[in-house]
Amino acid sequence: MWKYLVTSAMLLMLMSIGKLHAQDYPQNSRSTYFEVSLGAAIPTGDFAKTSGANAGFAKTGARVNLINYGTQFTPHWGLCATLFGDATPVDITAENTPMWAYAGLLVGPTATLPLGRLLRFDLKAMIGTSSTSLPVFQYGGITTDSKSASSTIYQIGAKVRFNPTSRFGIHLNADYVSLRPTFSGQTMKISSVDISFGLAYYFGRIEQMATSE
Repeated sequence: MWKYLVTSAMLLMLMSIGKLHAQDYPQNSRSTYFEVSLGAAIPTGDFAKTSGANAGFAKTGARVNLINYGTQFTPHWGLCATLFGDATPVDITAENTPMWAYAGLLVGPTATLPLGRLLRFDLKAMIGTSSTSLPVFQYGGITTDSKSASSTIYQIGAKVRFNPTSRFGIHLNADYVSLRPTFSGQTMKISSVDISFGLAYYFGRIEQMATSE
């Protein structure tokens, strides 16, 4: 499924870029930022199911973007990278609070649509590596083994960037995350929709330039 999602995201990027040159908003032609953000991780698909062989029993948890990096090579195209972690509780009764935990490092291209001098909309398609930890359960003084597995991770999403000043920004992120770690020969389909808000610091030389140039 992720292949279709990534393809759709790239097509949307190309369609957006085709419309950008008709705009005449002044914006930062080259801008680089670091962002820290926090939000919710909402499980989807098998990961959110509570029955069936592939059910993940995952409930809504937390998303932390330890660092979001972005830079624009042109007013329309750029590059982004993310180091993040998700933690989602498991909907099973236990003496502790078992959690799915997965973290990833991703990188990918961005397409930017200027919506005015202070507002920009980004589309992004990312790929990277991840590490996932199985939930640990405690019953009657017995604790299950802790296991972790690495896998490729995919993420597509959108970002709204509001820049009240040239140095600081307020960001809203909406991302779809997909990964498939394997534990003891069984592959787990993990997916979630992550919504986060963050603060960003912009640095480097800020040059004003019309997008039509």
